[in-house]
Amino acid sequence: MIGSTHQNIYTGYAEKREVRPKIAVLDRFLGADQGVTHGEMTESVVLTTGGLTDSDVQRMENSLSNSVDQIFASQGESESVRDFIRNGAVRFLNANTANLKLLAEEQPDLKIVSQSQSQSPGRMAQTVAELERDFPGLQELVGKGLGLEPGANQAEVLQAVILQSEEIFRDDKDVKQARSEYEEQARKASERGVVQVVAAGNLGHFAQSLAQAGVKAAPDTYRSLLVNEYTTVVGALTDEGQPADFNSPNAGIEVYADGVGVAWSVGDKSGVADGTSFATPQVAAAALKLAEAHPDWSPFQIEGALAGFEAHRLGLGEQATLGNGETLVGDGNVDSFVFDILGEGFITGLDDQAVDQFVQAKGKNVRFGLPGNVENQFQIVTARTADDGSRNFTLETYWGENHHVLRARHADGHWIPEQTVEEIHLSLPEPKKAS
Repeated sequence: MIGSTHQNIYTGYAEKREVRPKIAVLDRFLGADQGVTHGEMTESVVLTTGGLTDSDVQRMENSLSNSVDQIFASQGESESVRDFIRNGAVRFLNANTANLKLLAEEQPDLKIVSQSQSQSPGRMAQTVAELERDFPGLQELVGKGLGLEPGANQAEVLQAVILQSEEIFRDDKDVKQARSEYEEQARKASERGVVQVVAAGNLGHFAQSLAQAGVKAAPDTYRSLLVNEYTTVVGALTDEGQPADFNSPNAGIEVYADGVGVAWSVGDKSGVADGTSFATPQVAAAALKLAEAHPDWSPFQIEGALAGFEAHRLGLGEQATLGNGETLVGDGNVDSFVFDILGEGFITGLDDQAVDQFVQAKGKNVRFGLPGNVENQFQIVTARTADDGSRNFTLETYWGENHHVLRARHADGHWIPEQTVEEIHLSLPEPKKAS
């Protein structure tokens, strides 16, 4: 049963409400009475991989329809095309937000959320290309709405879609609000101990074909709107154990699982499928095993273990004992044991004089690298000005496969204590593949 419908958004329980589910699958289940749906296939992978029963998994309807009627009715006026792009972002975010809220209210024992859908500027361009097959003339109308001359070719139209989508996804107030509301729900879920696993997307081949046609894209054009510090991003591996070339570029992938020829079975129907959609439920099942084996672990620690790292995230004043015997202290500084490995010449923390220069560079976005004397030892400094004028600072310190991250926010002449966070990732012997 679908819980609610609003502006072509379908959310809520896609089946009866389970009593105490362990995993929620957010996906498209609409049309299950007419054939096998994407959601049923991904759910079957969760069930098989995790050795779970139906009652362990809660289906959540998470889908929206692409309406092109307004574009045709308005003959491709600019605002109708912008609305089409804006809605593609806002409705997708709102659907996920609604489901996270419902799960928080009614499924307090839930441990894992598995989400095999994605949305990005690149996905909007792919949507236009796909819809042109069903709605001939759409591409021309979209091009008109984006200010192109009549007769613009596909590459020119898709370039315009990407540029407009990048701008809307980044600057539009409705998208900003929807993204903020989603991230707030994702944060609350993480604080309750829920691991949120999301697919990286399968735009690799599409991105390559656009690049070959001369279409330019920003670094985050193919990154899903669901990617944030509270979600674990899943990529697909080939049979040979290598990242699949269909993985979306620059998608922020943190964990990999098999994504080629993944078996699914729904009722009397079965088959195999490729994609990050089918790698994601495998990681969700692996995350559940870790959560049950280590009930005191945070989602951040579980994500780290899935990626082959011992991982800790600390607020100011918190401490953690590391597997190497050292103690990590949340104090706004890179810990001394790291510098025992690195040596001199690196930024030590928020009280380092060099940091003041980055923070005081108002109105400028800074990204700066400090190389070490040994290969694979370096720091990356990032300082960006937020919309409210505050300064967001990140210091990333790398040595081999290990790294330490310090994040802080500077406003009104001082650091904001509650927004000073340290993370550490120490490599483990396990391979970086969910199992």
